[in-house]
Amino acid sequence: MKTWLVSLDNPGCYDWPSWFEHSNTPGYQEHQQWTEVHSTDMALNAVLNGHGFTLAARYLCIEQLKSGQLVMPVNIPHPNVVKRYFVYDANSAKIARLNIFTTWITAEMNFTH
Repeated sequence: MKTWLVSLDNPGCYDWPSWFEHSNTPGYQEHQQWTEVHSTDMALNAVLNGHGFTLAARYLCIEQLKSGQLVMPVNIPHPNVVKRYFVYDANSAKIARLNIFTTWITAEMNFTH
């Protein structure tokens, strides 16, 4: 493989080796052309500027996929699910609204599980 792969310098469980193993790609350990960046935004910008391939959640680049700026050459999702957490600024001026929403979402989650 003679192309650059863009990776996060701290990818967590959403890494290339896990994807290669899941897709049964042999020999990936010998690949030499890597670019490490600090964020997914930087990785997507590198790819948008012609610098190889990266792994990204579809929702982060859906507009570029729809417009044709980016393409998904193979439709093999990453085997690891990225955990997401509900976070907000504890000092927000809208804390009352956030608390109402938090109460509602917690009740909904308890109802459905």
